[in-house]
Amino acid sequence: MLFEYNDEADENAELAKLASIYGVAYELLYMEKQDEGMGRPMLRFHALDTRECIPIYDDTIEKNLLAFIRYYSVKEVMNDKEKLVVEVATATDIKRYEANQTTSGLTLVETTPHYFGMVPVAIYKNNEELIGDFEPVLSLIDAYDTMESDTVNDFDYFVDAYLALYGFTADAEDIVKMKENRVLLMDQGTAAEWLIKNTDDANVENMKIRLDKDIHKFSHCPDMSDENFAGNSSGVAIQYKLLGTENLISGKERKFKRGL
Repeated sequence: MLFEYNDEADENAELAKLASIYGVAYELLYMEKQDEGMGRPMLRFHALDTRECIPIYDDTIEKNLLAFIRYYSVKEVMNDKEKLVVEVATATDIKRYEANQTTSGLTLVETTPHYFGMVPVAIYKNNEELIGDFEPVLSLIDAYDTMESDTVNDFDYFVDAYLALYGFTADAEDIVKMKENRVLLMDQGTAAEWLIKNTDDANVENMKIRLDKDIHKFSHCPDMSDENFAGNSSGVAIQYKLLGTENLISGKERKFKRGL
């Protein structure tokens, strides 16, 4: 009943996504506030935005969680202003601080006991290094995106190419028309040609194929569209191809179980 009430399957999927992106995910546990006569309050848990969280550990070898800070902005609809909200959770309570444009520093506005006896935050690590799945290949992804963008730009340059007409002279009015009509008048020679950027398409495509393969190789994420995953491959061959992925998944699974 508790899992159904909190939609635990969707919650776990969100935690796994956040851990895969940011290297760690945080889940806040709290008791639901209910009016009198509504029955016993239910335990709730909700994934937090990793970018808004700061865990504080002690200096022991166990690295116990001492406190947890969550900071976020709230926009006030009435005056169209934003205020900073900082929540500090400890083993006994959660303190809420606020700061706005008219005050300096943080003001304590609320202290709420939670009775959990520990910091009410579950931590889901993606790995011990706290890095996302794509971070090791981020530079390769950026390089691939740059090449794709340059390919599109080169196509645009080709479409917007200038027509060069040799043996003509141009005055100031002609120059303005040349910018509009994309025609260049040259006062020497007698010829006509398109001015385009010469690119080696074969080398560009080969580089993109190489980057694509390196991204899959170093991230241990197999390319299922690869011909090596054809239907005539044996089960043992496919198992070896997925060995890196299986090892990665096993590590993520162990860390996720600890968080649960």
